[in-house]
Amino acid sequence: MSPLTRVGATKYLASRLTNEVVVSNLGQASLDLLAIADRPLNCYTFGAMGQCSSIGLGIAIGRPDVRVICLDGDGSLLMNLGSLCTIAAEAPRNYVLMVWDNEVHQTTGGGTYSPYADLTADGTINALDLSAARARLNNALPGGDPATALLFSSRPISA
Repeated sequence: MSPLTRVGATKYLASRLTNEVVVSNLGQASLDLLAIADRPLNCYTFGAMGQCSSIGLGIAIGRPDVRVICLDGDGSLLMNLGSLCTIAAEAPRNYVLMVWDNEVHQTTGGGTYSPYADLTADGTINALDLSAARARLNNALPGGDPATALLFSSRPISA
């Protein structure tokens, strides 16, 4: 079985979307979503590096009746780490933050960030574990248990 990629995860997520609002970051997440499943409920944050998580949180708080899924990159999220404090404090049950972890600022040329900024934590999904990734994606969608954050890593994760 081949590993789950960002594009593969986006395709799987798109195939299961119904009435969710999807907010995607300025780069590859938006380009992937635009190509795979462009729809009126998608919010592409082109030009707003680091703002995806905050925009999605605002929508989730303002519309508690709608599930909001944010597709963010690790480099973009690092540009606005303070949003994680607000997300944790507010903890809206209709908000899901999915972070694609590739350890670079891909959209702006692939520059790496500090090797000491390890985003792996509980809730991390190793891209090589396809069944676990699909199970976590299913939980993020309607009918599943709400999740606050999912981290997809494109690299092996140490135990």
